[in-house]
Amino acid sequence: MAFTACRTFNSMRLFVRRSYRVLRRFSVGSKFPALLLATGLTLDDEQNKVHQIKIEAPDTSTLTHDFLIRNASAVVVDYVGCVLTQTTMALADSLTAYAKAIWVLITLMEYRLSVLGNPQDEDKMAELILEARDKVTKAKEHKQDLDMLMSSVQRLVTTAAEVSYIAGAEYATTCASERLQSAASYVFTSRATAEEAEAKLVEMQLQVIDKETQFAKKQNENKSESIDNQETEEIENSSAKQETNKRTNREFDIKDIFEIVDDPDTES
Repeated sequence: MAFTACRTFNSMRLFVRRSYRVLRRFSVGSKFPALLLATGLTLDDEQNKVHQIKIEAPDTSTLTHDFLIRNASAVVVDYVGCVLTQTTMALADSLTAYAKAIWVLITLMEYRLSVLGNPQDEDKMAELILEARDKVTKAKEHKQDLDMLMSSVQRLVTTAAEVSYIAGAEYATTCASERLQSAASYVFTSRATAEEAEAKLVEMQLQVIDKETQFAKKQNENKSESIDNQETEEIENSSAKQETNKRTNREFDIKDIFEIVDDPDTES
């Protein structure tokens, strides 16, 4: 059993030595020494040999409750900071996607205004606008969910910073406050872009309502004018027909009179 363990250790040392030589050829200052430390080995640069590290047990007298609480609170701040970083990145990406969806919708609405009066193009643009609105709604809901998560994470980081400060880990508290400020400044730009897009969308909606109302008024005016023209034409046609009927009746009356005068039987 001891022979097998010794043989395994020697083969491991040989593997580490050869691997270090290969890495040393291709890169300088590589992360391979960290692997040596993790495996309990160290490298002597002068003799190019691998030695075993003697790991000593920690002094139990230093492991007091205050020391352990202070270290634990610092670790908690570190992990909570990772959650804050990931949430910040997700929120910034969601704000960017939300702003892009709004600008796509604005572009489609502008194009729809340019094709007013063309039914086929209006129908196509109406379908595209409905799809774009659905994407905007989904992006907004995702953004709102991440906003709620971000507020919870900020409270979590604040609580962890307070705990670390009370425990005596002032450096961890400082790091937590700096991370909160960095997250707020990182999200600020994306949020400003999204708010600008929302304001532009409101303006575009008002513009669409105004132009569509004017277009509808013009159509109604044209319809009323066409109706009036039709009515006047019908009146003129009816009056013309009446006049022609009167003329024909007068002509027939005159003919009858002449026929009566010329007929001898009527005189007797």
